[in-house]
Amino acid sequence: MNTTVALMMTTNAKLVGTIYLALSVTYGTMGFMLSWLVRGELCGLGEQLLFGDHQLYNVLTTS
Repeated sequence: MNTTVALMMTTNAKLVGTIYLALSVTYGTMGFMLSWLVRGELCGLGEQLLFGDHQLYNVLTTS
C-alpha cells in the first residue's frame, strides 16, 4: 500500500493527531503569509507587492 494512502486511512489516534497538527501549522502559516501580503498591498498608495497584477490580487482576496 502506498505510504500516502496508508497515512490517509490510518486509525491510529497518535498518528492522526500528528497529521492534524502538521496540517494546521502548515495551513496556518500559509494564511498568515497571505494576510501579510494583502496588508502590505493595502498599506500604501498604488501597487507595492504584486507589481500591478490586479488579477492576482483579486484571486488572493477571493480564494
